[in-house]
Amino acid sequence: MDRFDRLREHINVATGRGLEIGPLASPIVPRTMGDISYVDHLSTEDLIAKYTNDPAVDERKIVSTDFIWGSNSLAEAVGASGAFDYVVASHVLEHVPDLVGWLGEVAQVLRPGGRLSLAMPDRRYTFDVRRHDSDVSEVVEAYLLHLRRPAIRATFDHFYRFVVVDPGVIWAGEAGHDDPPPDAETALAFATKAATTTAYLDTHCWVFSDATFVELMATLMQMGLVTLPFVAFEPTKAGDFEFFVTLERPVDGVSPEELRSLCLASVPTPPDAATRRSGRGATATASSSAHYVLSPRETALIDGKRKAMAGIRGAAARLKARH
Repeated sequence: MDRFDRLREHINVATGRGLEIGPLASPIVPRTMGDISYVDHLSTEDLIAKYTNDPAVDERKIVSTDFIWGSNSLAEAVGASGAFDYVVASHVLEHVPDLVGWLGEVAQVLRPGGRLSLAMPDRRYTFDVRRHDSDVSEVVEAYLLHLRRPAIRATFDHFYRFVVVDPGVIWAGEAGHDDPPPDAETALAFATKAATTTAYLDTHCWVFSDATFVELMATLMQMGLVTLPFVAFEPTKAGDFEFFVTLERPVDGVSPEELRSLCLASVPTPPDAATRRSGRGATATASSSAHYVLSPRETALIDGKRKAMAGIRGAAARLKARH
């Protein structure tokens, strides 16, 4: 079973009406598989223009966008096309500025009993390995501020601690990277741009392991901020870099107390604490040739950061040469 099968395992793509968020050039549910609509932050034409010169994305394979979700709500974006039987999002949740608000907007376009299927990177085996797990206080702050752009803190942290890794090496018990010094100059430049302009700087707003995600969701459910119970949870497998979650919108008419109890009862048991050691896999058997495939968005994010860093350093060098 590959990652596409895992994302489709607990939803019915053959008979259900679905919505995929951010499919770009590699949809989890192709139109040939069922009744599926695609939503993204830009129109098809704008996505093609954005990625035309990006070697990480084949713009010829970018799927046609049915709905545009930007400053508007998801319910406003899809209009009368809801409610959907399922929503799919692969490597999207970690990018959204307001995690709680995003889950709430998805719930609004699901029918009762409809499901949300997610794939998320485990920070221990990605370029986020040097970052700390997102804290519930940060999630609550983003929710109360209704953030529609990444927090300045998240932007700085993303660029400051970014490091290219080999997840197979990490699973084998090694660092998986050469531990370069944090890039303070680039991080400050991007954080300053985020603070002083209206530019949307795509970052990983949220980082977690499989276990810390479960713990975070349990806390949010206890507070009544997340009302989508777990249906399925597949932790990060040895040699892999991502985990899978399926959530479900409950039936209508359930009281807040009953809904809280329903959500908390659904919380899966987190993976053993021994597997949660930062940047290490306790039961690692994979070699450095472990299968590791970034999504087109993740690849584009890495390439964009490299280009931006080169540009900033080049500008700094030219400025020094003048003095």
